[in-house]
Amino acid sequence: MSGLTDRLRQVAGQATPGPWQDDGPWWHDMDDPVHVVTTHLDRSAIAMMPPFEHLNEAADRRNETAAYIATFDPVLVGAMLDVIDLAGCPLNDVRMKRALARFREVSG
Repeated sequence: MSGLTDRLRQVAGQATPGPWQDDGPWWHDMDDPVHVVTTHLDRSAIAMMPPFEHLNEAADRRNETAAYIATFDPVLVGAMLDVIDLAGCPLNDVRMKRALARFREVSG
């Protein structure tokens, strides 16, 4: 395994377990929508956009940003890293077949 995939695995392993979802948009007392990325299981908040006064991102890009964050949950990252780590293996190698099947399963 490379240092980069090891580091990405470590970061993903310390994150809230996935899968995640974009749970929004929500409108409160403001005109701009708020997106909350949550876990599928118990809807615990992972990220919020905007973090109110601190986000300068245009409201029309928040949908895409929330979807991007929600997509790259630890489950998908782990499956993707398994495939990357086996990149030198032939596609018919049993480990590669398993890694690709897992990646397809979690990526939808």
